[in-house]
Amino acid sequence: MQPIVKRILSIAALGARSNGVDHLRPPRPRLRAPAGTARCALHLLPTLAPAPDPTPIKVVPNWCQVPDNKPDLGSPTHGGVFVDKDGLVYFTMTAATRESWSTRPEGKFVKSIADKYVGIHGVWLNTENGEQFIYGAWLKGKKALKLKMDGTLVWEIPVPMESGKYKDPGQYNPTGITVGPTGHVYVADGYGQNWVHEFDENQKYVRSFGGPGGGDGQFNTCHGIALDTRGEKPLLLVCDRANHRLQHFDLDEQVRRHLPTRRRRPSSCAISFHGKNVAVAELDGRVIILR
Repeated sequence: MQPIVKRILSIAALGARSNGVDHLRPPRPRLRAPAGTARCALHLLPTLAPAPDPTPIKVVPNWCQVPDNKPDLGSPTHGGVFVDKDGLVYFTMTAATRESWSTRPEGKFVKSIADKYVGIHGVWLNTENGEQFIYGAWLKGKKALKLKMDGTLVWEIPVPMESGKYKDPGQYNPTGITVGPTGHVYVADGYGQNWVHEFDENQKYVRSFGGPGGGDGQFNTCHGIALDTRGEKPLLLVCDRANHRLQHFDLDEQVRRHLPTRRRRPSSCAISFHGKNVAVAELDGRVIILR
């Protein structure tokens, strides 16, 4: 049997309940954790160890160790999560009074960052000329952000009124973000008008695709977005939550295919790629791993 990479789900957000402010309908019944314990977004952490195929998933209860001066994390159900090149786990929290956190793989708190930008929803880690940057869909601030790893702002993109998709700025509620191979930024307006907006490397508006609906290339809560580089050409993978499906687009914004439908509302702000597999969290209490 060939050695393969073992995947461990890391708990990325704490709190027994979600306040549910953005759920389109009540979730199905689920197991409840004791107050103060884990609900989670996820990321796949690699450890070099032989494992049988299919790869087992190890659940680590109470993974994140909350510092004494931070008694709770609010309601971070829809935050994003990623792992930097040094192995530190970062996660963001939608709760309006919580900054982003960094922890060690074993769950020990390291630092908090970006306290000026609380309420970041989706995140994307991008490496540029050997340096890593955090891209965030700042739901509370209605902006797309680029941050250094210490949380310092590099730039921000406000509501794209030039797109012609909005009568007023309050209609824009970004939930997901990713970066293409040429530096173009894609922002998903998942809680707004259901468009994905493209900006160039100078943060200038390029175009939009999608729009509300259930047809090919349309969205009903385009909640998460990621650059999928597993194939011959890079594709955009979009969590089309309330249409219960994932959609693949090429970088000309043409829909390539729908991944199998009737998913349990794929919702992830932290789509995780590892090798040929991709893991996506669903709002109705399941994680799917697809190849």
